[in-house]
Parts: sequence; structure tokens; C-alpha cells
Amino acid sequence: VVTAAELQEDHAFLGAILRTPCMQYCLKYLRATKKFAGDEKAFEALLFEKWFAMYSRSRGALDSSGFEHVFLGEEKDGKVTGFHNWVHMYLEEKAGRFDYLGYIKPRVRGQRCTAPSEWEQVVTIQFMWEAEVKPVSSSFIGTSPEFEMALYTLCFLAGGEENVVRCGPYDVLITCYTQQGYGRSRGKTYIGSSFPGTAPLTQDQAACKIQSESRARAGRRQVANALAARKR
Repeated sequence: VVTAAELQEDHAFLGAILRTPCMQYCLKYLRATKKFAGDEKAFEALLFEKWFAMYSRSRGALDSSGFEHVFLGEEKDGKVTGFHNWVHMYLEEKAGRFDYLGYIKPRVRGQRCTAPSEWEQVVTIQFMWEAEVKPVSSSFIGTSPEFEMALYTLCFLAGGEENVVRCGPYDVLITCYTQQGYGRSRGKTYIGSSFPGTAPLTQDQAACKIQSESRARAGRRQVANALAARKR
């Protein structure tokens, strides 16, 4: 059930983020690439439809939406799905409903190797939410809601299912799934899910990683040989 107060909150949120540079860039880019040709009011209506319109994921009740899935999280068949927003993680942890279970080391770091790992802004973690475990979940950390909305909207409207984008020091793989409408919404597509992940290694990154691992193995061999020589 979506109440009138909740609808008002949705539109207030959209009105607020549409005034930010992130969403203004999103609108400008979509116009330049001819993916959208309307004014800001029409753009707000489009965002509301794609992000907040209720739909069914299994041809049943209209019980899900793109925003709810991506930013707030859902539970299906005893498993956590979605839930990719760090602000909501913080609020749920503060309320005692979210339990961080561990960090999954990325293939390649976005920050330089000498920087503390807590500076990373694209992370993959494990967590428990409302007594349900999500073993692998990736999220941005420290970014604004309008940045995430703009990026995911661009990938949904102007990209594909998998999109490698440059975000500051990161090559990020943005996965964006669409959801088909049923019944009265047949023929429409909505945002099913969208989330960040580490992009595949480039040739240079792969070569650098191989060289680094090779030097590390050589260093360990030298230490082992030196210790063995001392014992003799």
C-alpha cells in the first residue's frame, strides 16, 4: 500500500535531487544523446515511473519498485535482495537491524595500495539484515543519493546490462537489470536492480598484478633461502 504521504515524500525527494549538479548532468547527457527530449517536469515524471512505480517481480501483487530494491532492500524466499545503499546500511545498523559480517577483498583497489583500505568507496561485503544473511553485496560508500540515482539512471536509459564507467580513481562495473511490467503495465520497463562492482582488469592492470605477485614470490624465496643458510 502506497499512502498519499509516501507519494508526497517520493516527489519531494525527486524535486530535491533534480536541482543538484549530478541530476542536471544526467538530464543534459540524455538530451545530448537523444535518449530523452522533454523538460524537467517530464524528466521527473520519467524518473518517478522508472524508480518508484510499483510492479510485481513474479506476476503477483504490486509489491516492489526499483528504488525500494536498490536503496532499501527486500526479502524474497528467506534471502536478502538488493540493498546497495550505504546511507540505509548506516541507519539500519544504528537501529540494530543490520550486522556487518565482513569485507571481501577486491581484484584491484581503486585507491593506491599504500592508502588505508577504509578509504575505498566501492566495496563488497557480507551482512545480516533482519536475521537474513546476504553473503555478497556491493555498494558505493560515501557517495550522495543523487550521484547514485544519476549514474544508475544513465546506465538504465543510455547503457546496457553491464556498463564499465570511470568514477574518480575507479573503473566501476555498473550492472543494471530491467524489470518488465505485467497486466496494466505490460510493455513498460522499470529499473529492476542496479549496483556497482569492480570492473574486469585491463591488460596493464593484469600485467602489473602478475609482476607484483612474481616479485612477492621472489622476495619470499630470498627470505626462505637466507633463513635456511643461517641454520646451516
